[in-house]
Amino acid sequence: MNNGLRKILVAVLISIMAAIILATNVRISVDEVLGRIMAKNWCDERSCFSITEINEVRIVLEEVVVLGAFFFIVASMMISPDYRYYSALLGVAIIVFSGAAPPQSLIEGVEWRLIMFLIGSMSLAYLLQRFDVFRYLSIKIIQASRGDSKLLALYISILSWFLAIAVGEATSIIYMVMLILNLYKLTSYEVRPLIILSVLATNVGSLALPVGNPIGLYLTFTVGLTVGDFLKMGLPPSFIILLITAALFLILMYNYLQNFGKALSRDRSQTFVQTYYTNLTERDLKNIYGGIGILIMFLVTIAMNDLIAESISYFALITVSPHALLSFTPYLYLIVAAIYEKVGGLREVLEKGVEWSSIIFFISLFMVGYSLMWSGASHKIAYLTTKMGLIAGGLDNIVPLYLLLSAWLSSVLDNLSVVVAFTGIGKALVTTGISYKIFWGILYGGVLGGNYTPIGSTANLVALALTEKYMKISWRDWLKISGLITTTQIIIALTWISLV
Repeated sequence: MNNGLRKILVAVLISIMAAIILATNVRISVDEVLGRIMAKNWCDERSCFSITEINEVRIVLEEVVVLGAFFFIVASMMISPDYRYYSALLGVAIIVFSGAAPPQSLIEGVEWRLIMFLIGSMSLAYLLQRFDVFRYLSIKIIQASRGDSKLLALYISILSWFLAIAVGEATSIIYMVMLILNLYKLTSYEVRPLIILSVLATNVGSLALPVGNPIGLYLTFTVGLTVGDFLKMGLPPSFIILLITAALFLILMYNYLQNFGKALSRDRSQTFVQTYYTNLTERDLKNIYGGIGILIMFLVTIAMNDLIAESISYFALITVSPHALLSFTPYLYLIVAAIYEKVGGLREVLEKGVEWSSIIFFISLFMVGYSLMWSGASHKIAYLTTKMGLIAGGLDNIVPLYLLLSAWLSSVLDNLSVVVAFTGIGKALVTTGISYKIFWGILYGGVLGGNYTPIGSTANLVALALTEKYMKISWRDWLKISGLITTTQIIIALTWISLV
């Protein structure tokens, strides 16, 4: 038996044991307020007859299956990123054919709007890559940094943060990763730390305004947060955390940046720039400027997405969801880019530009995440952690408690599911006099906690998918950078929420 198979068998056994222990030992008491809220949330999602069903034996068996599948996916990813496709598809198959969740519900549980958006954005990015847009922008960043790798890292941080605010994490990370990969092609030097830095800064930026992250949008619509609230409670801490993140990265990655600086020295960077511009033809420049124009129009359209949705709704006399409209935006500019380049067909773009294996993995992960909600497993985890937290901290510390709990759970679970589960409890607690800041605690934790692991947020997973052709980013690579930085980010968020 080879070492890889032995690790997989151990992961299977540990996953099953952990699932059995958690599912059989956690019961939600519907006789208390917290338990009733959690059970009612689950019951409303599942359309069951009684909230007491959440503790029935058949539900516990469902939880064992879905928790076991989820734990196994996480464990297999930690063993090797290559195993995630097998484990995700196997997990979905086990959940469906065991009857732990109905297949039609799993299909409905997939965030198809995001999937469509990713397919379109990846295809558009492939065409822009053919226009040489990203290499051109990489050259511009090299010029601006003047061969200083520390300055380059700072530029990447700021640009990632700003784009996440302007167009959201899912869009911005695609184009930032493409830009950094072109730095890799130019210098032939390791860029995994820079990609991780970009993801961390992207997630921090997504905290600043509602459009940056699905969590922010959910809380905006569910509990009535406004743009003004975000300008006070989201943007300032986001900017402070960005500066600290960049500073910590410069300290932690000092040796890496020193070596990268040698590959990007002033003389060598000037050579990169001169060689690049010497080989540029008039046709190349036309493609580059055309591609940059398309990219800018695309980003502006995304930034104006809500206004466009309202305008279509008004003039067409139909209801247009801004989130659904966003899914179709990349395809408009994909066609524009294809016509501009005079592409005979889009088959090559769709085949080579889209990371289809990663798209399938995302779909599978959405299904497994939804099964956690369907079975009540995610509600029981939220209930258990809340009970333990209340015992340790009490109601007086409820706001920082929920920040820490949402951060911890969001590092391994789908952060939107975590926020949805905690928001229901937060609503009930607010009626008892708990500060409205509890929702900001949930938001801070849900967004920043995702920085801890490679699977913590959409931006993380997209970055992993895009870099897979060129390099592997392991959990060890990620945690080496994210551990201290994310912990510091959360401490800053705790400090901020206690002071304002």
